[in-house]
Amino acid sequence: VIELAEYAAKVGGDLVQVLMPLRPWGGQPTIAELMEFYTQVASASPLPIVVYHNPGPGADPPQDAFVKISEINNIRYFKESSRDITKISRLIEQIDLAGRGYYFTTMQPLLATLMMGGSGATMPPPGTRIGAQVVRAFRAGDIERARYWQRCFALFPGKWAAYGLPPVMKSAMKHFGVDIGDPSRPYAPVNPRDHAQIGQFLRQIGLLGEGPPTEVSLKEAAEALRQEDTFLR
Repeated sequence: VIELAEYAAKVGGDLVQVLMPLRPWGGQPTIAELMEFYTQVASASPLPIVVYHNPGPGADPPQDAFVKISEINNIRYFKESSRDITKISRLIEQIDLAGRGYYFTTMQPLLATLMMGGSGATMPPPGTRIGAQVVRAFRAGDIERARYWQRCFALFPGKWAAYGLPPVMKSAMKHFGVDIGDPSRPYAPVNPRDHAQIGQFLRQIGLLGEGPPTEVSLKEAAEALRQEDTFLR
């Protein structure tokens, strides 16, 4: 991890995101083990650390662990992927609003995060195009507009979740003219029918084409997805 942090600094990186690790032999680490891990990484890293909480691939410690970790020097940011609103609300209060760091979540709880005083969310493109609209509307005080864009995350990318997040985002990026390739085999890309469905959704909500975003267009997009199942089996 430290070698990667040093490399990131060398090539101009701003931050290093470090996943809360499981024990190498399996199982959850203790709070003391996580504290030691992040203390060592943060003290050696030339860049500020983003603590990444992603249960499953990484550890899922109790909430007290986050608060303790926020006391470590050079720990500046937290990325929360659990979508657990109880955890999110408490940690916004005890980390972000307490001045201990900046607390970010992900797509689905973005508007709730902002309304509770959190810093925002991080996400892969082109989900960022929707997320930016949520943040822009919220900062302008237009809660109805923020709510519109947040509702888009109820459908995208979850409708195509069977593929996993990277294949869906790769597919969506192609609709914006950016081809970053397909997943490495044996993992399947989004098939042509679902790829077309994703493009249709992005047009209907107002991210592609000339049509403006409207409540009617969002309802039409939701109805189209309700009637048409995804095709990955």
